[in-house]
Amino acid sequence: MELPDAQKEFMEILHRAKGPSVINGFLSWVKENWFAGDNNLNIGSNETAIVVNGVEADELLENIATDLRQLLPMEAQLPSETIIFPKTGQNADCHPATTLNVDGFLYDDRLVDALCDEGKLPKNYCTSCGSRNTKPLTFISHSASRDNLAHAFRNLLPDLSGKHLLDVGSRFGAVLFGAFAYSHASRITGVEINQQLAALSLSMVQKYSMQSRVEVFTGDIRQFPHLVSSADVVVMHNVFEFFAPPEVQRDLWLALRQLIKRGALILTSPSLDQALSTLDTNIQLDQWVELLSQPSNIASSSMDDDDDDEESVPEMDLVHLYRVL
Repeated sequence: MELPDAQKEFMEILHRAKGPSVINGFLSWVKENWFAGDNNLNIGSNETAIVVNGVEADELLENIATDLRQLLPMEAQLPSETIIFPKTGQNADCHPATTLNVDGFLYDDRLVDALCDEGKLPKNYCTSCGSRNTKPLTFISHSASRDNLAHAFRNLLPDLSGKHLLDVGSRFGAVLFGAFAYSHASRITGVEINQQLAALSLSMVQKYSMQSRVEVFTGDIRQFPHLVSSADVVVMHNVFEFFAPPEVQRDLWLALRQLIKRGALILTSPSLDQALSTLDTNIQLDQWVELLSQPSNIASSSMDDDDDDEESVPEMDLVHLYRVL
């Protein structure tokens, strides 16, 4: 279609609209769904706004996070969960007495700072008595932050229209909600071994009317080989390291190695290299996957060249995207 024809059809739509309120609503819809913040047309981009019951993606996730903060303890861990602190690898310095889970989906940096300022969230511990007042605590997160989810779906992953996305170890559903809000994946599946967390994510799915695309299963991922083998995208965010002993982690990775289909995308944080580095899997990564995205360096480009402090690396720079060979 040439430009004059497109302009003519557009005007005909406006003329057929019933009244100013319909015209204004239609033009607002065009602006919200087809234009970026700089008014550049958004064609073929994952940035296109998705509106659910009149609520845009960012607001939807903020509303869900607000609800979940009322239902979960501050550390977003349940008594029914078994947390296993690694004895080897990059997170071996995490200790139960000095490590605090500050969930990235529930608490963004602004809220964390506010809670620390109000004294509701401790920053330090005492090296002699455990009172948490002299040495910095180690903060970890078992969920992807909302910023990280937006980055993954808008910048890393391709258009997921008609695709099946599987989140392994979905906890209370952060990745599921992000996939629903930021992508057009037709099927979004979460598998969570903890029944209470799975029930919690399902309650949010139902409250925010996501059942048409989102489903939640409870159990070990090895119980659902059909879900793994049918997935076009498999997401694994800090998936096994804190939740299973090394021998179980090994078996889980070997099962996934066999089940994830050729051509599927794998989105992980941390990298597969790091996740497998302490496990005797004999998985040869160069024979299994190809790395599609190096760390983005979007945020880190503004850091000093000589700043090698790992803790200063933005979370989005820890997300890796692979394609199965």
